[in-house]
Amino acid sequence: MRWVRTGKEGSVPTVRPAARARGRPPAARPRAPARSDRTSPSLPSPPSSRCSALGSPLGESLLPWPEGLRRPGHRGPAGRRRALFQRQPPSSRFKLRREIAETGKMLPSLERSCTRPTGNPIRRRRKVPPRVPRPQSSAARLSVEKPAGVAMGLGLVDCHCHLSATDFDNDLDDVLEKARKANVMALVAVAEHAGEFERIMQLSERYNGFILPCLGVHPVQELSPEKPRSVTLKDLDVALPIIEKYKDRLLAIGEVGLDFTPRYAGTDEEKEEQRQVLIRQVQLAKRLNVPLNVHSRSAGRPTISLLREQGAEQVLLHAFDGRPSVAMEGVRAGYYFSIPPSIVRSGQKQKLVKQLPLSSICLETDSPALGPEKLTRNEPCNISIAAEFIAQVKGISVEEVREVTTRNAFRLFPKLQSLLQKELQSHPLQAKSAQGSTGESKGLL
Repeated sequence: MRWVRTGKEGSVPTVRPAARARGRPPAARPRAPARSDRTSPSLPSPPSSRCSALGSPLGESLLPWPEGLRRPGHRGPAGRRRALFQRQPPSSRFKLRREIAETGKMLPSLERSCTRPTGNPIRRRRKVPPRVPRPQSSAARLSVEKPAGVAMGLGLVDCHCHLSATDFDNDLDDVLEKARKANVMALVAVAEHAGEFERIMQLSERYNGFILPCLGVHPVQELSPEKPRSVTLKDLDVALPIIEKYKDRLLAIGEVGLDFTPRYAGTDEEKEEQRQVLIRQVQLAKRLNVPLNVHSRSAGRPTISLLREQGAEQVLLHAFDGRPSVAMEGVRAGYYFSIPPSIVRSGQKQKLVKQLPLSSICLETDSPALGPEKLTRNEPCNISIAAEFIAQVKGISVEEVREVTTRNAFRLFPKLQSLLQKELQSHPLQAKSAQGSTGESKGLL
């Protein structure tokens, strides 16, 4: 099978298959006429302006033109429609395709646009969308007011706060009153150095049953705001006699732990001394049979590893900043993790809460730090913000978060059992609800 060109001279050649004949020479291929032989009609002179012919914007297109000859620079109606269609936004293209497929005709708006002369594209005024009001911050959306019906359930427990801080010297009574209105039933006040011990014990006496004391030595000693430093064994030696003095009144030992932030613990010697201070306080907590309130900034894995090596069982890791996979090692060891209101602005805390089981989560504020907004004093009443955001992350009700986290706090701190009994006795309907669900109030613990 071969292909040969046929056709008359001057016409468009055509191609057709032909059988090769044995012994017959192939037919001569007709040659196309030379370019000089082609006749080109004389082009008419264009009008003086586009609108000169019959007053139409398509003046030059209305002039007589030789049939079959395309004008220079002329794309034709199909080309104009195609170019215009490509200039449409994607949403308009979809609409045009759908309506053309249904009606078989072009939209009137597109057809009118195609009648415009070439070289004059359609200019559309950009539509400025209406100004959308700026959304409120997460702290403003999550109100700290007590929701309806909360009085029927257990109150909240702030498992970690610094009420002895100088930020609360002038209005501590107002701060505590706001916390009561936010349905906070207990505040676990922690210490950082021996200079705060007496202040915390005085607050626990003044607000008996509401402020519960924890004494311990923090891994970073900020005795003066200008020169924070890593803890030493001498700091612990100063604090131990005071802890022994109040050991029967303590809810836990804290705040203790490790902090490997380079500006505080930049050498291996400082990190090792932090470990030794923590080991001695773990042994003290085991001897007194009280939990540990633990700090682990920039040292999540070393802290959990050391606690497990020392056999610590009752542990609360506050504001944990490590990876969720590291936190799961603590969950398998039976440790709890307290979440502050800063979760609303911390992606790390949100990932952590998403991974942790609710049975291992407690609530805290770390007041006056770690509030829902930066550079703003945090208060215990903001604990509701943490509960509501945890509910959003996990896709559960706020009531469930409140109830489960409070039960976790009572499991972690055994001395809170007497506080729970007082709470149930002061609310008969609440006690009846607890007994109906568990058979007795101890079932909550």
